[in-house]
Amino acid sequence: MSENSANQRPGQLLARLNKPTTGPIIVDFDETLWLRNSTEEYLAAMRPAWLAGLLLYLIETGVRVCCKVFGRLPGTRSATWVTALHNPGVVDGLRVNIATACLPWHKRFWSHNAPALGEHWVNRPLLDALTHQHASGVPVVVNSMGFERVVAPLLRGVLGEIDWPLIASRGLTDRMRSKCERLHAAPEFKGHQLEQSMVITDSERDQDLLDACAEPWLLYWPEASYQRAHSGTHSPLYYTHNIKHPGKQFLRNAVLQDDFAFWLLALPWTGLWPLQAMAAGLLLLSFWSVYENGYRENDVLGEAREDQPVLSDAYTATPHRHDTRAAWLWALLFAGAGVALLDFAGSPMPEVLTDQAAQVGVFPVLLAAWTSLLLATRVVFWAFNRLGKRQRTILFPLLQMARNFALAVVAALSVPGLLLLTAHTVARCLPYFIYRMARTQRWPKIPVATLRLALLLVALPIWALQVSPDDLPIGPVAAILVWCLIRARNDIKDLRVLFQRKG
Repeated sequence: MSENSANQRPGQLLARLNKPTTGPIIVDFDETLWLRNSTEEYLAAMRPAWLAGLLLYLIETGVRVCCKVFGRLPGTRSATWVTALHNPGVVDGLRVNIATACLPWHKRFWSHNAPALGEHWVNRPLLDALTHQHASGVPVVVNSMGFERVVAPLLRGVLGEIDWPLIASRGLTDRMRSKCERLHAAPEFKGHQLEQSMVITDSERDQDLLDACAEPWLLYWPEASYQRAHSGTHSPLYYTHNIKHPGKQFLRNAVLQDDFAFWLLALPWTGLWPLQAMAAGLLLLSFWSVYENGYRENDVLGEAREDQPVLSDAYTATPHRHDTRAAWLWALLFAGAGVALLDFAGSPMPEVLTDQAAQVGVFPVLLAAWTSLLLATRVVFWAFNRLGKRQRTILFPLLQMARNFALAVVAALSVPGLLLLTAHTVARCLPYFIYRMARTQRWPKIPVATLRLALLLVALPIWALQVSPDDLPIGPVAAILVWCLIRARNDIKDLRVLFQRKG
């Protein structure tokens, strides 16, 4: 391969194709012969769009979770399926196969409409030059990492009456192989020599193919575009993670290790705990789908009304991709699943709801209670965002209580768990009070985790003195203290270093 092959231009290639060529020509399909990505366009055409976006979000999230969890376990780290999940081609294959299985009518739609889409985005100058070579007797082969059932209808629209062989993936196994391997194994390429061929592609992943051929062409077409399917679809926690708190590991530290972990610790230790824990995860996603509406509104109003708004750099640099209606749809979907799980498990509910549940049913009562909580939280956040900075201290505790005690609306929690959530609420409110009352632009450096642990070390013994030794839940209390100690370990180290310097 020539040293300057990556810098080659379309005009150079078209000029070269006007000259005689002896060997076969192997041309890439996506973003070369066709100016879009076949996989993404196939997924983008799925309807209804909101359901397709939901499916893709769940598939991609599931893959990321599996890679992180099983990729760290010694027993599964080197497993073939874990390694395969790190392959973008395999992930795309999962997206196509699972989404198609859930929306089976799309196969007929695609077969009927893809030829017109293929003709619309064809790379006409390249097609004309290749057609001229084919008319001179030079074999042309279309090589693609895309799925054959996706690419073939598009290619019919691209080529019209021309018949060029297509070598594409037939399954996930093909997606794990390089184009060079598939080319040698393909019956369509039998009788041709790769060493005598010209290869035209835009992908640097085809390096083995480019190295093996006689005339490599690696170039990018300015008209080509890769557009991720349903990339504009609203995703829960996208705004929180990417715009409100970018690069701060907020989801891991604040949502998972605090909010979710504290809910799990607050649940009674019974045989129902595993199902309750799954329901708690779904309800947490439901809550945050609505709660982050307030985050975005806070940023938008701050930018419009405040002289010195506190906004992240990502606020202006990153597309917001936030849809309030979609956020509520996500919230209700997660809520329905979480409440259904609580109902199925026979989870104990707050006593205030038992009479209504006996008359109407557990599911509608719990869903109504949870939806009322979401609406109340959104109203409080709406009012919070429109108050002056110092007046916001009145509503901030209500937002923290909603965030921390939301699960208590639909599930009975243990007394140690309620004390944990109370300590967490107080520890979170104190820095905000100081931040607003001191009129500073910087968040005060208060060791929240240590303060939370200190409050628990006061509250738990007081409660324990009022409980008989036989009824004292030693295990849950110990778990709460151990987790809070783990969360406070960095604060404790910093305090120790500070005292050593002063000493």
